[in-house]
Amino acid sequence: MILIGFCQAAIADGLARDEIIHDFEARQGVVIPGPDSNTRSTYIDLGTSQGVSVGDLFSVTDPGQTVTHPATGEEMTLESEASALLGITRANENHSIARVIKGAPPKTGEKVRRFWGLDAYFIDPQDQGRELYSELRSQLPHIYWLGYSSGDEASAPDGFSGLVFRYTDSRLNVDHVPDWPIASYKIQGSQNGFDPQPLVQADMGQGLPPLPYPERRALLETQPISSDLIVNGPELLIAAGTEDRITVSSYQPRRYSKLSVSPYRTATGCFP
Repeated sequence: MILIGFCQAAIADGLARDEIIHDFEARQGVVIPGPDSNTRSTYIDLGTSQGVSVGDLFSVTDPGQTVTHPATGEEMTLESEASALLGITRANENHSIARVIKGAPPKTGEKVRRFWGLDAYFIDPQDQGRELYSELRSQLPHIYWLGYSSGDEASAPDGFSGLVFRYTDSRLNVDHVPDWPIASYKIQGSQNGFDPQPLVQADMGQGLPPLPYPERRALLETQPISSDLIVNGPELLIAAGTEDRITVSSYQPRRYSKLSVSPYRTATGCFP
């Protein structure tokens, strides 16, 4: 039961991380003409079918400057600059409507890129999201990650304008400060390892003899576990893996064997 619980929590955490990465991954589109009756909004050619949601932010980018390499003579295009920032207010299947949050209204045909070039801080007051921060920084390189802050007084610098990923109480809230909420995600437990669960007093039932030794309680170190089961006739094989060890156990009537190896080494063995 404990093993199953760990696996379910690990699966839930994996799904949450995948959802976050999907929601913030780069998307590129262009500004399209809107109806004459709505000149205050901006229309882009990306919608829900491309994964766009209300609250998403798009940077309006220029083509970038072309320069000549002084040694090779080859032409190089420098990274483009963002001239405006758009916030999605309505997402349809194949297009979205946005309002200008920063900069000048873009022109038809200008390119837009989702969450591109936005400054970001990861705020972690309870020091539970370091692993999540590392993964997001690796998977979302188009976001400019400026730092990670932990502790009771963790916060972005005063006057900061950009993305704030705040992880607390097993929830990740994402906002573009000062006044643009984006998303909120429920995450199971600590991202530095699973949160220990409260100790529970076992119910030994009625009429059972007392334990022949003093009752002891211990809080064991927990970590993510993946497992697999194989039924081979009367034999049951259980393989359980952690970050640095694989344990294979064989269960048969009146027999029990176990082999534990490091996944970075090759080992062979057989069970009686």
